[in-house]
Amino acid sequence: MAFRSVLKGFILAMAKLVPVELIPELDALVEVWIAPFGRSESSSVSGIGRQFWEADFRTRVARRAIFDVA
Repeated sequence: MAFRSVLKGFILAMAKLVPVELIPELDALVEVWIAPFGRSESSSVSGIGRQFWEADFRTRVARRAIFDVA
């Protein structure tokens, strides 16, 4: 989970630095976003998914921007 957490933090930092609406390759961003959350067994990604929904999603608009754009 540590690697996924670092990757998630990097992705969230990039979304804060560059607004998602200004990224021309939205499909590529979605693929990068899926990497830490959806490419493994549920037991290995459930912790980071729960962390996102319980903490990250509620704290800042930039952290949920990819959902707003989609």
